[in-house]
Amino acid sequence: MNLHRLFLITVLSFASSHLALGDKPSTEAQLTKLVQQSPKTYLPELIALKERELKQVYEAALKDRDPTYQAALQKSQAAWEAFANADCRVEAIDSAGGSDAAVFTMERKLYQIRLRMYQLQTPFEAGWVEIPK
Repeated sequence: MNLHRLFLITVLSFASSHLALGDKPSTEAQLTKLVQQSPKTYLPELIALKERELKQVYEAALKDRDPTYQAALQKSQAAWEAFANADCRVEAIDSAGGSDAAVFTMERKLYQIRLRMYQLQTPFEAGWVEIPK
């Protein structure tokens, strides 16, 4: 009886710590935890989440600004998108097509998105973090 009870407790605690079948992870924390277990499966979902957040941050940065600023920011965003995509292509080449090439490329994309969100949300004069030397 004790072995049966221990098994049941183990199964219940495991089940309560994981998403129910059919549930889609919806928070960054949930996705980050799942990425650690299966990066190729969950990195695309985490990237999509962060891209939606970046879009909101970008739109907030445009809001209520004068047309000159908006035009400059739109050009800046287009240039950043081109750079981020090119940077991911460089990562794909750097990883020489190895088995983790897709993961490294997606991690680099996620890094670029987070960095851009930081740039858009933090005024330079507020003091950006120091870039490692």
